[in-house]
Amino acid sequence: MQLSTQITIKRNECIDYKKTFLLLGSCFSQHIGNKLLEHKFTGYVNPFGILYNPESIAKVVYRLFQCKPFSKHELIYNNLWHSFMHHGSFSNKSAEQTLYNINSKYLDVAQNIHKINTFIITFGSSWVWQHPQYGIVSNCHKINNNLFVQKRLTVEYIVQRWQQLINKIRSQINDATILFTVSPVKYSPTIPLYAHTNKAILLLAIEKLVKNNSCAHYFPAYEIVTDELRDYRYYTSDMLHPSDVAIEYVWHKFIQGCFTADTQKLLKRIEILNKNLAHRSLHPDSEAYKQFILNVKTQQQEIETILATLKKTNCV
Repeated sequence: MQLSTQITIKRNECIDYKKTFLLLGSCFSQHIGNKLLEHKFTGYVNPFGILYNPESIAKVVYRLFQCKPFSKHELIYNNLWHSFMHHGSFSNKSAEQTLYNINSKYLDVAQNIHKINTFIITFGSSWVWQHPQYGIVSNCHKINNNLFVQKRLTVEYIVQRWQQLINKIRSQINDATILFTVSPVKYSPTIPLYAHTNKAILLLAIEKLVKNNSCAHYFPAYEIVTDELRDYRYYTSDMLHPSDVAIEYVWHKFIQGCFTADTQKLLKRIEILNKNLAHRSLHPDSEAYKQFILNVKTQQQEIETILATLKKTNCV
């Protein structure tokens, strides 16, 4: 008996160990990005922190291509020093420390932006908050709501803004691939209807972008969670965010739908290596454990050699 709708994933095989990734957006980018790094892929995960709306993510990409460090006049003060383009995790009571937190991650990505092959973008919400001076912000940082106007982006605006950005990316990086997803985190505003129309706007915009650009693809993280895992046991206690089990399920679907066959084989070897590296023996002085450690070191060296060769091949 089939108790859920199975989502058909269109394979695109855009993920392999030769490529460098930039993941931007909300939960999918954060969770999947961490999984990629854990499994020894090369890339950057949310260098501005978690972002939700398409406009804020677009601003970030444009700023990365500028390679222009942030300065104090771009910060605002509200108990701590903040940036309207960044998550609160960058904020600090010292403006200098805030700028250091921001620019150390920013420059690491901006100075290597042309080495990035794959952009993985997760839209979370079409709702935005607009400041009269700073425009649409990524985070309000608990500043008085009266200083902002809340509005919703349209499908047409998102498509136009991101089509321009895709053209920009492709003009700078010939082989760039853009993989779009929509966050499965439930949006729970005052009016329940908006929870569905909010996601619908994002999905319609991505549909048009993928249709109009051969370099753009879509991975159905939203549909996998809401259709295949249609049960609140797959959510955390707030009933909005996917649980660890759901994240792991989506990760394996991501592997099946987007990884090349050779990448999947190497990934399995790395998973075994990670488990072995995490193993702790009850008898660390035993000969058996010492031999185990030697075997693990050999595995690690072999995998590092393979990864280095793949990266070198991609740079030639």
